Formats: sequence, structure tokens, C-alpha cells
Amino acid sequence: MKPGPWNGIMCIRQAKNWCGLQTLLELLEQRIADLEAENAKIKEEYDDLESERIIEENARRDAENAEHKVRIEELEKNSADISAENSELKVELVKLRHDFDSSNLTQQPQHVNNSRSVGKEKTAVPQPDASHYISDPVIDQPINGTSRSSQWRKGDGHFLR
Repeated sequence: MKPGPWNGIMCIRQAKNWCGLQTLLELLEQRIADLEAENAKIKEEYDDLESERIIEENARRDAENAEHKVRIEELEKNSADISAENSELKVELVKLRHDFDSSNLTQQPQHVNNSRSVGKEKTAVPQPDASHYISDPVIDQPINGTSRSSQWRKGDGHFLR
């Protein structure tokens, strides 16, 4: 015989188990709902924190980009200044070379006293001509306590190293 819902002691036990299972099921469903709500709240907090982090990181990058733009503008200005200065120096160099070549063509050949033996032949070594010396603060800066122009060896026309 099959036990039915109103069949004596078995029926009471099944009813208690059924009620217990129903209560347990309801408790579990409530716990799942609570956990899902807590999870949604945590996700929302995480999203807020992530958004704040992204906003702070973007602000930091924007500040760095602004600094870099200022630096780039400075470098571009310096580059333009240097290019202009280089152009001026090139013009001056061409003029000096022209003046030097013109003065050498108009001067009479000078007799050179200094000579060196190369094998059996003697070759003349040109001497520095002070009339062509142009003072330059960069070139005339001291190197190891002596100016570059004073590093010219007396008598043989070679630079000291």
C-alpha cells in the first residue's frame, strides 16, 4: 500500500519533511537574493572606484601632456633659434672665406723661413698669419688652462694635442 498524505504516521513525517524542505528552500532562495543584492552593490562600488581611478589617471596624463607640449614648444623655439644662428654663421663663414681668399690673391707671395725635411727634400710649412685671426669667445675658451689659439706650436704650424 502506498502511503498517502493522510495515511497515519507516514503522512505526518512526510508533511514535516515537506514543510522542512519548503522552509529550507525559502531560506536558500532568500540567501541567494541577499547575495545577489550584495554582489550588485559590490559591483557598483567597484565600478565607481574604477571610474575614479580612470578619471585620476586621465587627469595625470593630461597634466603630463601639457608639460610635454610646453617642452616641445621650447625645443621647437630653440631649434628655430639655432637654425637662424647657424644660417647667420654660414653667411659669416662664406664672407670670411671670400675675404680670406681675396686677401690671399692680393698679397704678394711671402718667403717662408721654416722648412722640414721629408726624405731628402725640404718642404715649406706655412706659418699662422696673425692678420687673419678673428677673436671668437667660443674658440678662445681655455682648454686645460691654455687657450686654443695658444695651442698653435711656435715654428712648425701644427696644433698641440
